Amino acid sequence: MTSSLEELARVPKSELTALYDAGTQPEPASLVDWEFRGYNRPFLTRVGGFQKFRKGFYRHEGAFWGYNINVVQGALERPWSSRPSDDAPRRFGFFSVRPVGPREAEGREPGSLLFNYADAKNRLLEGSFLRDYVKLVEAGNPDLLLGKAYSSIAGAELMPTWFIIQRDRPAPTPVVHPG
Repeated sequence: MTSSLEELARVPKSELTALYDAGTQPEPASLVDWEFRGYNRPFLTRVGGFQKFRKGFYRHEGAFWGYNINVVQGALERPWSSRPSDDAPRRFGFFSVRPVGPREAEGREPGSLLFNYADAKNRLLEGSFLRDYVKLVEAGNPDLLLGKAYSSIAGAELMPTWFIIQRDRPAPTPVVHPG
C-alpha cells in the first residue's frame, strides 16, 4: 500500500487510477481544522508555480468548506512553507465540501467528496472553474487522499488531472469565511 504523498507522487498514472477506483469516500468532518500539504501531478503545474500547495478545512454555519494556500515551490523532498508565512498564510480559492452520492445528477465520481470552487466567491484566477473529487487511498485512513481536478469551462468539464493531499498540521488560526 502507498502510504505517503511522496510515494503517490512517483507512481504511474495507471496505478493512481486503480487506487482512486478502489478508494472510499472521506468523512468531511475528519478534515475540519486541519491543513493538508498537496502536490499536483502534471508537469505544467511546476512550470505554473503551483505544483505544491496546502488545503485547509473548516465549518461555517453547519456546512463544510475549504481553502488553498500558496507555498514556496521546490523539490518534492523540500518542506512545505506557506506564503507569506506559516503563521499568517494567505487563504484563497475557497470551496464547499460535500459528499457525492451514488446517483448524483451530474454523474461524476460517485463515492467521492466534491470540492466545488463555484460555491464560493472566487475570481477566475482563484479557481472558480475547478471541481475536485477526492477519495481516501486506504479505507479508514483520513490522512492521505487522492484527487481528480476537473476544469469546468463553458459548461464542459475538461480532462481531470491528479493531485494528492496528506494531513500536515492543525489549521493555525480561525478562518474568516468569504462573503
